[in-house]
Amino acid sequence: MEVVFEIVSRPPRSEKRRRRAQRRSALLHKRAFRTIFPLMNRIDPAGRGGEARIRYLDGDYQILSPGAFVRCAVTGAVIPLDELKYWNVAHQEAYVDPATCLARHKQLGLTWR
Repeated sequence: MEVVFEIVSRPPRSEKRRRRAQRRSALLHKRAFRTIFPLMNRIDPAGRGGEARIRYLDGDYQILSPGAFVRCAVTGAVIPLDELKYWNVAHQEAYVDPATCLARHKQLGLTWR
């Protein structure tokens, strides 16, 4: 029975240093990235289910910060974004229903009568 011993040579010290430097560099890069972008890929519950900031345009609107609803300018009622139909572009206000919209337009002097 023959026993064979295989001598495993370790990498030279310069190779070890190179690997260690690579690991250290990767770790430092990861830490620096986390400090520069601390909120990346985190869920912001207020942004998802809270009040949205919107820029009202003619026949459309642009969401400036995400949310689930906006508030009526007159009554303060919550208006879900999928039910938002009435707003004033000049005053950047949302309204809950047509009656509230008409009342506000009368108050601002924007009606014919």
